[in-house]
Amino acid sequence: MHALVTCAFTQAVWEESTLPVMNITADSFQTWFLEIMKILTPDQFIMAAALLYYIWRARNQAVWEHFLPRPKRVVQAAAAAWQAWATVHAGVSTAASSSAGTSATSHSIGAAAVENGLPKVYIDAGYHATNGNATAGAIVLTSGGEFMACFHMQLPDCLSLLMAEALACKDALSWLKEKD
Repeated sequence: MHALVTCAFTQAVWEESTLPVMNITADSFQTWFLEIMKILTPDQFIMAAALLYYIWRARNQAVWEHFLPRPKRVVQAAAAAWQAWATVHAGVSTAASSSAGTSATSHSIGAAAVENGLPKVYIDAGYHATNGNATAGAIVLTSGGEFMACFHMQLPDCLSLLMAEALACKDALSWLKEKD
């Protein structure tokens, strides 16, 4: 309850989010969570779930990397994740991401990509800052969202997450070119 709801940092995150959860009094996380399920709209609830995840990530960054992001950055990351999820699941409202201060324009771009009949490619990288190990993966879906192909690979040691993401994009594009 403390790490996700009541500590000063998480209260600042919840206030920044503008979700109406600050006035809920509960003696346990379970009680608090059940209460927010009652009062939040479905869009707000998904945003709250994203915030819980990114609050926990911020806590882990503070413990393991000695870095604590600003509350506004935590809200922005959660809103971006919610918006990305809504883009992948076309037709899902992006009201939560819009209310958290991000634009919903990528949702309409994603919907246009589905409508034009082209496959969609999703690329990601994994990175461990402690040892520089990195991995890459990609998945190709039809315009209707059906699986076409995927790949994963170990990347050379990287100096940063940005480097891992760039190498993942490069290797995914090379893989796509090979697959024509």
